[in-house]
Amino acid sequence: MKDKTITSLQNPTLKWALRLRDSRFRKQEKRVLVEGAREIQRALATGWNLETLFYCEDSLSSLAHQVLQSSAQGQQRLSLSAPLYSKLCMRESSDGVCGIFHEKTLELAQLAPSETSLILAVEGIEKPGNLGALLRTCDAVGAQALVLLGNCLDSLGTNVIRSSLGARFTVPVIATTPELFYAFTQSHGFTQFAAVLSENTRFYHEIAYPKRTVLLLGSEAHGLQPWWKDKGVQGIQIPMCGQVDSLNVSVAAGILLYEVHRQSLL
Repeated sequence: MKDKTITSLQNPTLKWALRLRDSRFRKQEKRVLVEGAREIQRALATGWNLETLFYCEDSLSSLAHQVLQSSAQGQQRLSLSAPLYSKLCMRESSDGVCGIFHEKTLELAQLAPSETSLILAVEGIEKPGNLGALLRTCDAVGAQALVLLGNCLDSLGTNVIRSSLGARFTVPVIATTPELFYAFTQSHGFTQFAAVLSENTRFYHEIAYPKRTVLLLGSEAHGLQPWWKDKGVQGIQIPMCGQVDSLNVSVAAGILLYEVHRQSLL
């Protein structure tokens, strides 16, 4: 079947796709807008269902050609001019291809910890770049999941997916409450370590991390909420030799995740 060509910004399908940049509308429609051939490939490889593929013939990269060639029958493929495509895709290096996927969500009850399991849980993450970086590091160390506690930004937002280089699709992401997550960790034998500044903390490299480990990080501005203080969580810290007293949350997480990963390889 010949691909359709959209020639007007008033096209209903294009107008609907543009609205998916709004988090509320995206959640309402249960769809995800994904820019870039690499990101689309990673979504497809992990079982996400592609519904519509937009492309700009003049901007297609070699990887985007592969995506087009491998797209399955039944998927809507729509050709856009360069000006229209630039309205849909904000990223300059998006390979000339953009996909709309059906949303997939993962519940905490669906997470089955293995004998050795590392989970990163974060509160109050507000910047797409930070969440994207966290996802990339979780992917790199083979973390079982990234858990978003309380009010965090939309992990399926276009900017998060872009910042994660597609790791949003390779790392299981679960949004839940601190109460439910704490109960989960207790019932599955996890030991929890929180990056905090207090009298009872130990340096992160002095810890022998158990096989089932949770790393907890709060926001850069407020840290973890007080709710965690009486939950028996071991406080850990990263040595700081300068005048500032905190690191970017994604940098701190990277240091801690790689130490747990390093120990798992010994």
